[in-house]
Amino acid sequence: MKLSVFTPEKKIVMDQEVEDVLVPAYKGELHILAGHAPIMTKLNTGIMKWRLKGETQYSKVVVSSGYCEVSPEGVIVLAEFSTSAEDVQVDQFNEELKSQNNTLLTQQLDDKKWDETQRRIAELQSGLDLKQKSSH
Repeated sequence: MKLSVFTPEKKIVMDQEVEDVLVPAYKGELHILAGHAPIMTKLNTGIMKWRLKGETQYSKVVVSSGYCEVSPEGVIVLAEFSTSAEDVQVDQFNEELKSQNNTLLTQQLDDKKWDETQRRIAELQSGLDLKQKSSH
């Protein structure tokens, strides 16, 4: 089964042969194996994992806001945001997380701004979680 993962800025994975994929889907984690039924789902913010064919270790990135399509040809993930453990600057992420939380507590936000701020908090927290898990 082939996997491709894209954001507006970059190609994260392009037509890689994989054993399985775990995607943070809208209604919970979706574990995709070869032969999975065709499906289209919205992404939730979280850690996406995949294992290349013949490998035992999973590659991981944080994804947010997008879609995952499973077809007989493979899996395509289109995400608005993605970051790897290597890209997470802990001090910078913690500082922005504090700022975003402060925004929720101190400002009157319309529904759109509230949702954007909540999504950004989830992205930052997922990035910090990924960094912590990869350093062990």
